[in-house]
Amino acid sequence: GGMDAANRGEDPPTDYQAAEEDYTEALRLNKETVPGWHGRAMLRIMRGEYRSARDQDPLPDFAAAEKDLDELEKLAARQDYVWTWRSILGLFRGSYLASRGKNALPDFDRAIRSAEEIFKAEITEVAHKRRAISSLTRGRYRMDRGDDPGADFSRAEEDLREHLARSGGDAEGRMWRGVLRIHQGQWSARRKEDPLPSYEAAESDLTKAVEKNRGYVRGHLWRGVARMERRDYDRAR
Repeated sequence: GGMDAANRGEDPPTDYQAAEEDYTEALRLNKETVPGWHGRAMLRIMRGEYRSARDQDPLPDFAAAEKDLDELEKLAARQDYVWTWRSILGLFRGSYLASRGKNALPDFDRAIRSAEEIFKAEITEVAHKRRAISSLTRGRYRMDRGDDPGADFSRAEEDLREHLARSGGDAEGRMWRGVLRIHQGQWSARRKEDPLPSYEAAESDLTKAVEKNRGYVRGHLWRGVARMERRDYDRAR
């Protein structure tokens, strides 16, 4: 598939196009097929993210995916995955706009509101994780603009605490809390406060993440960031 090809370092647009044609044909034959709207929305979101990572314009894919999710919402008996993908879409589009120096707050706000909708389905473990990631990302964006990310970071911390308690301390939750700790440390450093407790807590969480999953690439990468941030601060003192 497209993402498998991308992970192998190959160019997957042909895979994406072929899959999109099949989903589109299925929807032509039956416009009420829930997997058709769901599958095509996911495909378009992931293709948009693929294009964004390669400095291509993902916005047409994101806009098309949003229309698919609108149709899916009308038909789906379960709404949690509709809102999960809406939250992911908001994060991806917001991150792309932020990278272009454009206002990303509306998309990050939308990502958080979408995550909050998941609570209505009572799938709280997923809801806490998605809201945490969205709040963390919005906080990082605010910090990069020179604004105070404290409220977003606090909300992310609360949600990650709940998620980890419900998941038994899964590797992904540990990884995201490590990322949060890194950003909290960076914010402390900017305020001329001691960031070392945050960097040390980040390294601890990320170590637990890679201990749970030795092949967790993102866990290893972020632990490297935590160690570099701590080393750079130590050297600058």
